[in-house]
Amino acid sequence: YKILQLRQTEMIRGFLKENPGSLSSIIALYRKFDNHYLFSLKTDLDVYEEVYEELNKTMPNNPHTLGLKSLINRAKRMNEKERMRNASQE
Repeated sequence: YKILQLRQTEMIRGFLKENPGSLSSIIALYRKFDNHYLFSLKTDLDVYEEVYEELNKTMPNNPHTLGLKSLINRAKRMNEKERMRNASQE
């Protein structure tokens, strides 16, 4: 099971590298495997940011590019709040 998930993740990473700046990259980010997403904003934020950076070069004013940027910014804020909450509990 874990090997299949890893292969799927690597396949999508390859797709993202081969298709930088394509809106299909956003669809690839939301690929599911066994009822969960392969990429998480919490653990794979760098992947989302890479996709955004490439889309921003080719389609900076596209609503999907802008939506992805908003999603990333919201995830960063949530991650920071969680870090602060965890730090205050230590």
